Amino acid sequence: MPNPELRICFDLASNVKGPIQHTWEEFAFRFKLPFRVVNRDADVTISKENGHPLAISSAFCQVLEETGIKHPHPFTNQPLFLCENGSPDYLGTAFYMMQGLQEYPPAKLDELGRYDPSQSYQARFDCFEENLVEKYFKAIVEITPLLNHLVNKDFPSRVFLSQDVDLINAGLRQETFASLKQGKLLQALNIIGAHLKSQPTYLNMQDIMDLQTQHGHSSTFFWLPCHRASIINKLIEVE
Repeated sequence: MPNPELRICFDLASNVKGPIQHTWEEFAFRFKLPFRVVNRDADVTISKENGHPLAISSAFCQVLEETGIKHPHPFTNQPLFLCENGSPDYLGTAFYMMQGLQEYPPAKLDELGRYDPSQSYQARFDCFEENLVEKYFKAIVEITPLLNHLVNKDFPSRVFLSQDVDLINAGLRQETFASLKQGKLLQALNIIGAHLKSQPTYLNMQDIMDLQTQHGHSSTFFWLPCHRASIINKLIEVE
């Protein structure tokens, strides 16, 4: 018998409602939970600091307001936003993690000008291998009596692997610079030579697919348009 449709109300400021509703949609999709958004007569109301198990924290709202501004890491003793009464804000935390907000803007860059993972909450709390969003989604089910009766939290999750391919030729500049910075002249020359032979180091899709095959996985490659048609034609030949 299918689950009854849950009526849910988002009593939040407009700049918070959108992100939290999106997170709820991801949560509902994860557990195949039918719902509809209402303005009254709701089964569940999500609002800011209301003492409800699904309350949204002031700390999360502040991070949303400051996105684009360099600010200290928002987590203190654990990778989780807390309401003023000490209760967890699972939905706000899940949005922060799924959208990678800690990278906007990065407080520190690595040697290639990218976000430095050593500054991440994953490094700070040693949770690289934990699926915290899944953990927090299950916690939402556990702390909400109504959901506990509607949702099977042991429903298996699935993983979709994707590869974004954009700047294949950027490796010439980035990797050459990194090699020279580390004093690896021969490695830098090899990178330049590979590019001169139309074998850029970022053109490693076959290596990626071989590695995935070793572990019994596969992924989908997404491409941005490239003016180097010869490279694209070469890749099309890869099975």
